[in-house]
Formats: sequence, C-alpha cells, structure tokens
Amino acid sequence: MDAIKTNIKARRYVQGGSTISQQLIRMTILRPEKTLWRKINEVFLALAADAIYSKGTILQAYLNRIYLGHWGSLPVKGVEEASRNFFGKSLNELDPADCAFLAAAIRAPNVINPFKHPERAKGRRT
Repeated sequence: MDAIKTNIKARRYVQGGSTISQQLIRMTILRPEKTLWRKINEVFLALAADAIYSKGTILQAYLNRIYLGHWGSLPVKGVEEASRNFFGKSLNELDPADCAFLAAAIRAPNVINPFKHPERAKGRRT
C-alpha cells in the first residue's frame, strides 16, 4: 500500500511492492515498462485473477514461469527447469536446502547463481 501511495504522489512509477498475482500478470500479459499506468492495470488484472483462480493455481503458474537465471546462454524459466539445470534432479527429488536455494534465487537470480557466486548463493539460501 505504501508503494501505491508513493507512486501516486510522484505521479509516476517509483517503487515496487507487487503480490505474486501482480508479478504473474506482469510476466504473462503486460509489458515490462515501469509506468504508473502499467501498475494500475497490473493491480486490476491481478484482482480479477485472484477472483477467478485459487492462490494455489496462481502460485503454480508463477513458479512455472519465474526467471531463475541462465544456463549457459539460455534463460532458465520455472522451478522444474531450474531444478534439472542446477541440481540435475527433478523438482520432487530436491531436498530442503535445494528448495531454499531456488526460493532465495527468485529475488536476484543472476547475483545468487550457485555457479558464478557460490558464496552468495549459500549465504542467501541460509
């Protein structure tokens, strides 16, 4: 709510603060530009998605699409793909530490990449 107030006061997009529903809408429907108009659309579309779909369905869709870094020159999208690329396992074979790494990597996947920055990845996971 603070981010919305800040953006309205500035009359432009200044600050984030998106729900998972909003992030999913941005990834799938809207363009990535940071404008107040895009943010308003994002909020209303996310409210509509929340009314139609369960939180579990929204979370699953988000986790299937989230960007989690690169494997060579290819982008890694979704936790299943990340699990196979980073750990050589399917998602249901991951242990809690592996799952914690994936959760930690969402915020900054290129900074918390275990191959490029193993110390950062371990610290964030912990």
